[in-house]
Amino acid sequence: MATLDFSELEGSPAGEAFEALVRLIGERLGLNVQWSGRGADGGRDLCFLETQSGTLGERAVRWLVNCKDKSESSSAVLERDLGSILDKVQQHKCEGFLLATSTTASIALKEKLDKLDIGNGGPIQTKVWDRFELTKFLLSEQFSDLLVQFFPKHNARNAVQQIDAARERIETSLPRFVAGRVRSCLISFKDRYACLAGATVWPHDAGQQNKVETLRRFV
Repeated sequence: MATLDFSELEGSPAGEAFEALVRLIGERLGLNVQWSGRGADGGRDLCFLETQSGTLGERAVRWLVNCKDKSESSSAVLERDLGSILDKVQQHKCEGFLLATSTTASIALKEKLDKLDIGNGGPIQTKVWDRFELTKFLLSEQFSDLLVQFFPKHNARNAVQQIDAARERIETSLPRFVAGRVRSCLISFKDRYACLAGATVWPHDAGQQNKVETLRRFV
C-alpha cells in the first residue's frame, strides 16, 4: 500500500503539524480530545477519551496519545523513544496507550506494546497508528478536507495524474484528427512549444539540437 509523504508536514517546533493532524483525526473520529501537558521528555502528549460499548453497557476509556514524527529520518520508533509506557499511562490516569507515528514502530516496540495489551493479559489497552493506518484514514472521504489542508503537494500531484488519465481516455476514444484538436485545447501553447525544444526532440546529439532550436523559432 502506498503511503503519504509525511515529510510534507511543516511546523515549528518539529512535529507540531503532525501532532495537530493526529488531534484533528481523533476529533473527526468522535473522540474527546484533551491535552496532557508536557511530559518529562519535554514532549506534549494528547489524551483521547473514548466511550466503548459492550453487551451490558458503556465505559469511558482514556487513551494517552504519544505522537512521534520521524518522517525526516524515516526511522522506526524504538523502545527508548518512549521511555516507561506504564509510568506515563499511570501518571496521566489513562487506561490505554496510543502511539501515532509518521513511520512505524520497531519490531521490539510492537512486541512490547502487544504484551502490555489487555487482550494478551496485560494491564492496559494499546494501539499503533503508523503511516499505513494514518494514510488509510486520510485517503477516505471522511478526512478529505484534512488531506487538502496538510498535504497540498499530494493533492497537486493527484490532480495532474487525474488530468493526464482523463486526457488519455479521451484521446483513445476519439478519431486521431479530433484528438489532436482536443489536445490543443488541453495543453497550453507554452507547454506545446516547450515540447519542441531541441533537447526534447533529439537528446542524442548537440548539433541536431541546435538545428531543431533554429527551426523552432519559425513556429
